[in-house]
Amino acid sequence: AKADPDGYTLLVISSSFVTSIAIGSKLPFDYRKDYAPVSQFASGPANILVVNASFPGSTLRDLLNLARSKTNPVTYGSPGIGSVQHFVAELFNMRAGVTLLHVPYKGQAPALTALIGNEIQLAFLQPPGGLDLIKNGRLKALAYAGATRWSAMPNLPTVAESGVPDYQLKGPFEGILAPALLPKPIITRLYGEISKALDGAQLREFFTASGWEAEAHGPEAFRELLVSEVGRYSEIARAAGIRSE
Repeated sequence: AKADPDGYTLLVISSSFVTSIAIGSKLPFDYRKDYAPVSQFASGPANILVVNASFPGSTLRDLLNLARSKTNPVTYGSPGIGSVQHFVAELFNMRAGVTLLHVPYKGQAPALTALIGNEIQLAFLQPPGGLDLIKNGRLKALAYAGATRWSAMPNLPTVAESGVPDYQLKGPFEGILAPALLPKPIITRLYGEISKALDGAQLREFFTASGWEAEAHGPEAFRELLVSEVGRYSEIARAAGIRSE
């Protein structure tokens, strides 16, 4: 934010940039005033709702029935308070009318380890990490959090298809910001070079292998995405009481 606006110092951000703003973290910047969006360059798949392989059911409706009937709450794990998965799950609570109990861990891997060990009962998985656990039967996938089915798992229904019609939360993104005072011609040049790079087969194959898509969206489109996502996640944070620690 305070670097020389010469085009040689840039900031790569992901969806965690948005969630940190949404939960009210005391950040030493104003994302609308201190940065100039350059380009989004990738987007990832939405989260997958997974349960332990021993879960006595095979559909999201089975999970909802369990959550609504149990005296003790059904527990879910996340990579930590304020993580994207925390927001995904709390939005699910609101839309499904259930109260899943949050158990935060220090990363997705520990949360999935806890799920495999039956310490918790479900998690929202961010692909591609953990997909092998679904393929080898150690975890069971019940639903996909995106608006439409994921092409990599076309037989997996969406949460909306499975009984929570108002639910969807798109996957993460990656993008580049510059200092706010960077001259527009330099921003235009940077965006052009990013677009050119993303047109290359090698870079596209790299993202595809990771389950992501290479997408170049220019400064204004990226600005609109940031404002929209900060607003959406802030609304969830307020409704669910998610705050920074």
